[in-house]
Amino acid sequence: MKARTILTGCGVGVVATIPYMSPLLSPYRFAFYHSLHSLSSVIWGALIDFIVISVLATVFFFYFEKRGNIYRSLIWVLVAARLVAEIPQVHSSTLWSALRLWHSGVPLGLILLAGFALWRLLPRTYEAMAKGFAILLALAGLSALWIVPELLYLGLRHKAVDPVLAHSLPTDDRAAESASLEHGPRIVWLVFDELSYDQTFEHRFPGLAMPAFDRLRGKSFLFQDVQPAGYYTERAVPSLLLGQVVDDIRSDPDGRAVLKLSGQKGWSVLDPQATLFGDAKRNGWTSGLVGWWNPYCRILPDTLESCYWSTDESNGIFSTENSVLENATAPFLSKMRKTAAITVEQKHRASLQAIMQQGRALIADEKIRFVFIHLPVPHPPGIYDRSTGKMRDAGTYIDNLALADRSLEELISSLNATASAGNTTLIVSSDHSWRVPMWRSIAGLSAEEEAASQGRFDPRPMLMIHFPQETHEVDVSQPFAQVALHGIIVSMLQRHIESAPGLEAWLQAQWTQEPKTHKKNTLVGAATAKQ
Repeated sequence: MKARTILTGCGVGVVATIPYMSPLLSPYRFAFYHSLHSLSSVIWGALIDFIVISVLATVFFFYFEKRGNIYRSLIWVLVAARLVAEIPQVHSSTLWSALRLWHSGVPLGLILLAGFALWRLLPRTYEAMAKGFAILLALAGLSALWIVPELLYLGLRHKAVDPVLAHSLPTDDRAAESASLEHGPRIVWLVFDELSYDQTFEHRFPGLAMPAFDRLRGKSFLFQDVQPAGYYTERAVPSLLLGQVVDDIRSDPDGRAVLKLSGQKGWSVLDPQATLFGDAKRNGWTSGLVGWWNPYCRILPDTLESCYWSTDESNGIFSTENSVLENATAPFLSKMRKTAAITVEQKHRASLQAIMQQGRALIADEKIRFVFIHLPVPHPPGIYDRSTGKMRDAGTYIDNLALADRSLEELISSLNATASAGNTTLIVSSDHSWRVPMWRSIAGLSAEEEAASQGRFDPRPMLMIHFPQETHEVDVSQPFAQVALHGIIVSMLQRHIESAPGLEAWLQAQWTQEPKTHKKNTLVGAATAKQ
């Protein structure tokens, strides 16, 4: 058997399995980063599939080579059509109009007809194209030289994820009871994923009611021109926790965050002691966290007394709960299964429900003095119907804004029911704004969303800070770097900022240190606060 034949067979294996192997083999390793459970069965299942498909394809090509000139055979049309059919699997999350055609079968039919016509009418041209296609497959097959060792390495070293670090940490009552700030000030920080300042306040969609945000605005610092720290949650949230802009992030095989910080060379594993939770611990605060998407409990060990995280975990047709054999057969049996797949909307709704339940419990636990809750709304997909006030597997970003408002109302109600409500500072922010261009290209925007966006992207995220007993609205019109929120919270943890005058003084001090690019540094409403 020729080496070229083996490489061609391996090339078929590469192309056929790339839709579900790429998350495992990507240098960013986000499959490891966002997985709640061990990926061992997924890794071994993918490796088995690659080997089986490659061997079968090699035997297939070897058989036809023995029968004559394989490049004159019609089988190349069938092979090409089958491999082209993989395109919608690679882009299974998209709804681009061009890709929707694949599901109709029209493009594949045209490929088969064109190939047959070329084979019949221009045999020499067909033979030359078949040889070129075989060369491309053989070149792709060279990837097997690193794919197989890489999957073997990952499968052998990937340990079962500690469920405590991966998912939940119970409250440490002893640490909480010994905290010096148990009856002192409290900070509750709510992060609404993808909440746009523009859509919430400046250009709210006609008829959309957000009473909880409006009430809070009337007694808070409202930052009107926040300059975002990042475009993606994986970068923006670590930037806020560290006080440094994260230019890029990837994961190691253990699911830990490896960062490239702005202005620094090379990559480094995120140091949990360098985050706000490390600062809180050093200043005697107990910390608790409930979060979405980022693997908080895994990447922030030894800094939290309580931790819970959830993610819309998806490994495509694979499941971390399946055996190796079940995952290996999943690509071939998935279409035969009668059980309906869990939709993206259902996963997103389940994440929100879990986080709201855990978030209310964390707020009620007054032994935890520094509370961080990251919610998965109004981040798409739409999971709410604002006209009925009920959850559903459909909706728009505008519906999710109404859901975010309802979630805020519920969490504030939980906070108001605590004895420490009167000495709690509430921070409401977002990680980034509504990413209109990204969602338009990935999933398309509804007519309502297009109307709401007015065809533009406003990058400003949300930031409001409410101090205990504060009754006035203070609008901060000066441009504010989102990453500077880290400095404000550190000052709160150090007891330097405990009221509105303290924050005003902090902001004025920061502006006097900046280059004089603005003629005025103003807190609009500070002097004539709204009642």
